[in-house]
Amino acid sequence: MNEAISKAKRCELCPPDEETCYCYDDKPSVYLTESQLDEIVKEFVKPAVSEDDRRLKMTVLSLVSDLRNCRAELAEERAAHNAHVTELIEKEEECRKLRKELDLLQEIAVKVTVEREKERKSAQQEIERLGNLARQERELADHWMRKHHDDVVKLREERDKLIEGLRWYAKLNPAYTGHRAREILKEIGVTVE
Repeated sequence: MNEAISKAKRCELCPPDEETCYCYDDKPSVYLTESQLDEIVKEFVKPAVSEDDRRLKMTVLSLVSDLRNCRAELAEERAAHNAHVTELIEKEEECRKLRKELDLLQEIAVKVTVEREKERKSAQQEIERLGNLARQERELADHWMRKHHDDVVKLREERDKLIEGLRWYAKLNPAYTGHRAREILKEIGVTVE
């Protein structure tokens, strides 16, 4: 029995290939493997020699049982912890992928925003250019209207005089030449009396 205990001087936190553990204030602790625990149980299930021996065996067997229960609980907690760590690693990987995707989307959004701003400025420049062109056309039309207004008024006056002369001629000479004067007046849309 002492041989089984002396072989296993390590805690459950240290790797199994180390013989001695110094995790707790440089004090070696005992770590027993399942096979070593089985040897201890075999040793202590033998019939007791005395009452003290029986109590000692019962205490050791109870401690071995408690130790195995603690190890089972610890194994379950480790498994749950490992599952949780695995889940956290997966979530971290997913977050990393999402961050990368978000960075890419932000980069695309910046490019699109810059492109839209260029298009907006270009459209604004085109609107201003067309507005300037329309203003210039309006100014040119106003200029020509002012420049030729007097000419138009003068031409109207001359037209009115010619129409008056043709009417007078049509009345004065109703024969052939008067007839021709009435036809000319009809052609230009003036009613003849």
